[in-house]
Amino acid sequence: MRSLLMPLLFPILVSNASAQTQFNARSVPCAQIAATVRDRGAIVINTGPYTYDRYVNGGQFCVRPEIAVPTWISTADTPQCFVGYVCRDRITFTTR
Repeated sequence: MRSLLMPLLFPILVSNASAQTQFNARSVPCAQIAATVRDRGAIVINTGPYTYDRYVNGGQFCVRPEIAVPTWISTADTPQCFVGYVCRDRITFTTR
C-alpha cells in the first residue's frame, strides 16, 4: 500500500518545496530580508554560493524538539543583520 501512495504524494511534496522563495542575502538589503521573515513567518535565505538556511519569525515555526535561536547574517548592506531565528535541536544546541 505504501509503495502505491508514494508516487501519488511525491509531486505534491516537490511542488510545495519548490514554491518557497529563496533570498540571496548578498544582494538584498538587511531591512528587506528582516521584514520578509517577519511578514511571512519563515523563509529560506542563501548565505553563500552553496549555503542556505531556513529563518523564522519565532519558535512557533519550529517543530517540537527544536528551539528558535537568534541569528545574524551578512547582507548586501550590513555585515551583521538580525533577520530572526533559526530552528535548532534543543538537546544538541544546549549541550555545547
